[in-house]
Amino acid sequence: MIHRKFRVDIILIFTLLMLSTAIGIVYVVYSHNETMAIDNASRRLTYESKIFTEKVNYYMITAQSATDNLAKQFSPSNRHEQNQRSRNAEQSTSDTQPRTDRQQASLAAQDSLSTISMALLKTLVAYKQFGSIAFGNSRAVLATVSYQGQAGYELKTIRTAGGYTLTTDIYDAKSRLQKQSTTTGDIVNDRWQAWYKQVQQTGKIFWSKPYRLSDSNKFGVTVNAPVFDSSAKLTGMVATTIPLNKISEFLLVVKLSRNGIAFVSDGAGKLLAFFSSQQNISYEAGQDIADLQLPQIIAAAKTYSGSTDNLCRSFSVANKKFLTTCQPLAVAHGQQWMLTIIAPQNDFTGALATTLKRILYLSAVALVAGILISLLLARRISKPIELLAKDILEIRNFNFDSELSITSPVQEIQTMHNAIKAMKNNLQAFSLYLPALLVKQLIKSGETIAIGGKEQELTIFFSDIEQFTSISENHPPHELLVQLSDYFDATTAIIDNEYGTVDKFIGDAVMAFWGAPLPNQQHAVNACRAALRCQQKIKELNRQWIANGQEPFNTRIGIHSSQVIVGNIGAKQRMNYTVLGDGVNLASRLEGVNKIYRTEIIISQATYDRVQEHFICRILDEITVKGQEQSIVIYELLAEINAMEAPAKQELAVRFNAIYQLYRTRQWREALQLLYELLEIYPGDNVCSLYVRRCKKYLKTPPASNWAGVSRLQIK
Repeated sequence: MIHRKFRVDIILIFTLLMLSTAIGIVYVVYSHNETMAIDNASRRLTYESKIFTEKVNYYMITAQSATDNLAKQFSPSNRHEQNQRSRNAEQSTSDTQPRTDRQQASLAAQDSLSTISMALLKTLVAYKQFGSIAFGNSRAVLATVSYQGQAGYELKTIRTAGGYTLTTDIYDAKSRLQKQSTTTGDIVNDRWQAWYKQVQQTGKIFWSKPYRLSDSNKFGVTVNAPVFDSSAKLTGMVATTIPLNKISEFLLVVKLSRNGIAFVSDGAGKLLAFFSSQQNISYEAGQDIADLQLPQIIAAAKTYSGSTDNLCRSFSVANKKFLTTCQPLAVAHGQQWMLTIIAPQNDFTGALATTLKRILYLSAVALVAGILISLLLARRISKPIELLAKDILEIRNFNFDSELSITSPVQEIQTMHNAIKAMKNNLQAFSLYLPALLVKQLIKSGETIAIGGKEQELTIFFSDIEQFTSISENHPPHELLVQLSDYFDATTAIIDNEYGTVDKFIGDAVMAFWGAPLPNQQHAVNACRAALRCQQKIKELNRQWIANGQEPFNTRIGIHSSQVIVGNIGAKQRMNYTVLGDGVNLASRLEGVNKIYRTEIIISQATYDRVQEHFICRILDEITVKGQEQSIVIYELLAEINAMEAPAKQELAVRFNAIYQLYRTRQWREALQLLYELLEIYPGDNVCSLYVRRCKKYLKTPPASNWAGVSRLQIK
């Protein structure tokens, strides 16, 4: 029997215990982080695919809507209403007879064709993303306008009276006629006639399959809308052509991984658009997907074969794992377009392998150090010290939930334990008066706790309760204090969750900022999201308070992003971590500006520039606030880009932004008409009502010729 020293057994057991623990922790941490990385990657790919499909769907729906509107506008009944009253008697006789295609072409070749041509040009000027718009009958295209980029627009019209005549008009970017030429030739267009027959058979709008455009040798699709007369007889067709390279441009904004690919294909397996993060892969729209010779594309297609969902999935090719998501595009009309995003899983988990190696190296070093320390320290001494150190770290992070009880024969250890316990109790009491999250962030940032600050770009947030003084005068103080506490609890929790720092409570107002003490590149985005969440939560609280017979708190919020001074301000005996500068004052002013426009959240131009890709905003005005001479553009924050109410808010923002441009260019009568139309859809919109009053005022008493549309505000 071999005898060993007890010390050797202790060291061996301690070593095995540390080694097994380190391996277990590494395994658990790596597995957990890998799962989290894959889950985050899946959500990211799904989110990016949804953003892309929303953009494409909006693009296609816009084209279809514009085409349908033109078709309705070009119906003979609409054109008849627009003609002079003097032609009614002359046309009444001819309208009683059935019109042939040649007669329809003759009609379009007269003054109505000029009206149609101008309508096509006006529409394409408004929607430059379309390639071309055409109008014609069963025989030929009678009018076509195409966008030529910086060169302007090309308008071709065909008149068949007395023979075939093609007139080509060249317009510059401002729709001014620059050049005109006339030629003759054949008017037959096989593709147009095929589309016309399909419209004639179905009587509905339809989308063509992708085809090669004759003028640019690129691929595109066309939406075709029928033109009916008052007796529901087909008299013509409007066709809008969309180059597929526009779809490819949308792919450029998809945030892929470093080796990811994204492409759009149709139901026949034809490639419509393609984008790769790094790989130099040549492709041509219209070619088969299989021609790319990328095995992961074929594997991804098999992964979704027979499936009806578009969840992110994983698959393997040649022992290499990939993540993929497929999102159908709502092109409808039998097109079955599909967006596919594929990314190697290693793009998201590769860094974990490097981290694992570092952890293993550090674990090995710690193991050797632990063995050496175990030879020098007795277990009864080292264990209490380790526990005390752990407790101190918890206190350092302002965590007071741990319960530690140590009884040691060593007087110094016992004294240290008692002192730490008393310190924990005292700090726990004082933490109720201090912003614990701010203290944790200051500790984590490593900033020196001393008087001073530094200039840094932050986003500042101010909120205030409307008519709080009147509310406080009409309610008992103790009831109002409880209600106000619930209000502060809700808003503070949201600001904390969105990585903000609550600076102070000023009566019923809340001041917060984002970007310090911990760096945050998304400070403006987090601040705007917090503002929307606060308003949503306050509405929920208001419903509860109203049900309980209490006054609701209607809150106004102002947000501004700017370079400010941030740091410890005050005296050596008492200081406050806060921000100073003109940007702070402007954010406070913007909160008050809500009173004028009767809005809930106003953001500055600086903030808008940083969040416009994430939120829906509408322009409110260009103003100068009290105490400043420089004007700024302000916006109303409406919703997140992916919120349920986003489509309605987007429509409101787009339409009002167009109205505002008319207002700024002194077109008040046109703006007033559009405001009335918008108020029919959104009857409670306070901003529209405000601009109705302004337009009426300026129509009655126009401002000076140097009026620039800037509103000078005097409120604080």
